[in-house]
Amino acid sequence: MSDLVEFLKSHHRLDCMNVIAGDFNCPNISWDNLQCYTDRTHPLLLSCVIDCGLTQVVDFNTRLQNVLDIVLTDEPQRILKVTSKPPLGQSDHDMLKFDVMVDDQLSSHDSTPLLRYQWHLMDCVAANNYLRNIDWYSVICVNPSPDSMWSAFMNIMNDVTNLFVPVKKIRTRS
Repeated sequence: MSDLVEFLKSHHRLDCMNVIAGDFNCPNISWDNLQCYTDRTHPLLLSCVIDCGLTQVVDFNTRLQNVLDIVLTDEPQRILKVTSKPPLGQSDHDMLKFDVMVDDQLSSHDSTPLLRYQWHLMDCVAANNYLRNIDWYSVICVNPSPDSMWSAFMNIMNDVTNLFVPVKKIRTRS
């Protein structure tokens, strides 16, 4: 596992989207709360995933009662759908099919910097304090429709993200 982790770290790039998929055979990682057993294997992979700012997007079992086949990415919002397909040949693992949104619309004249949120550096305490001080009753009262409420909620969450999650400039579109 240490060779795989070193490979992942050395090939992880900040100037593009990273997607890594495969059978990592680490059934004892709880991807929901980012915890694992303290053996020789699981903490290495989990630490690498966190250090590289990756998210595991498979939310169903891929072999018996385990999530062994995973998809890791640093832009989970661009993984549109992950589905399970029957095993190939004699394999006892389900296959994964996933759709990735690619950006083919970049203008060659656009010099806008591309930014990446560094979620692992988020100031969660400050974000929680900020959210705790919102008058949610007023937000609900002035937004009676589901659409306006959702819009107000997303504006608040975007404010939290912009205030408490550092961003890193990764390149300029050219």
